[in-house]
Amino acid sequence: MSPLQAAGQPFTLSLIDAAGKAVASASGTTRQSGPTCRLGPDQAALVVPSPVIVSASDSKVYFEDGDGSVKAFGRDGKVSTVGKLSFGVNSAAVFAVSPDDSRIAVVTIDASAQPFKIALSVGPLQSLPGTQIYSTTDRSYSLWPVGWHADQVVVARVPACTQGGGPFTGFPVEYHVVDAQTAARTATIGALDGCRTVSLPSPAGALCEDTRTQRLNLLGWDGRAQSSWADPGLFQYAVSPAGWGLACCEGQNGPLLLNPSGATSTIAAAQGSIGWIDGTHFLVVGQGPQGQSVLYDTSSKKTTPVAVSGTYLGRLPGGE
Repeated sequence: MSPLQAAGQPFTLSLIDAAGKAVASASGTTRQSGPTCRLGPDQAALVVPSPVIVSASDSKVYFEDGDGSVKAFGRDGKVSTVGKLSFGVNSAAVFAVSPDDSRIAVVTIDASAQPFKIALSVGPLQSLPGTQIYSTTDRSYSLWPVGWHADQVVVARVPACTQGGGPFTGFPVEYHVVDAQTAARTATIGALDGCRTVSLPSPAGALCEDTRTQRLNLLGWDGRAQSSWADPGLFQYAVSPAGWGLACCEGQNGPLLLNPSGATSTIAAAQGSIGWIDGTHFLVVGQGPQGQSVLYDTSSKKTTPVAVSGTYLGRLPGGE
């Protein structure tokens, strides 16, 4: 997790276990200046996953410290420097490390001109940023590498700029599974016009909202539907690692848990970002000094207070 910070501000990442305890942490500083872009005649913010770029392998958490330094830490709390990414003042880099810590996929986004220049590189972890395998230009959409699946890279397609906020202004609209050597696409998860994605990736796949059928469809990493729920009209769900349940933070009385039968349970006395720790526990992370974070056990239906605040950023192990 990380508190959302302004440019050039300190942050702390914490690893929380299934008992709700912080087992390790690492600190860093956000970029000195945030990249901007043009949204029509106005200046807007370049969309990136969070102020702190984070990726998890099966054993470590990797994060950007300052302007491009990539560092890593594990459950032992020891921090090491992996390398440095190079990009311009009005550019950004987003990365995803392979589950076995051997490779890294990096997308660089150059927002200094319209259309954007976007490049995907893949290579050994110690040889940042690797070999460029794909490049494109786009005025409306950008790309993020968000994980790996079956030795392939999972790339999110996202709006390039955002201004004013609101649902979907900075959220992936679909995911592409691409070959790590050629960038050839092997599967598409969701579709901008047919079934827009409404969850971040999970080992089970990703969720999309089909407005034609009023259903939420869990799509596996082959692009095929695995299961389906009635659509309660919310967004930004968290899919359990095995795909059996959905958690969402936008219920009227608190976070919701949707089980396979379609029934919902309300998790009271907590508001914030949500993510799964393992197959039966998810975390609700409160923001700010007054925000209460809790760990919810789906088996016992008990909540445990957690002494952190900020934003849920990912799960360890992170391999898909």
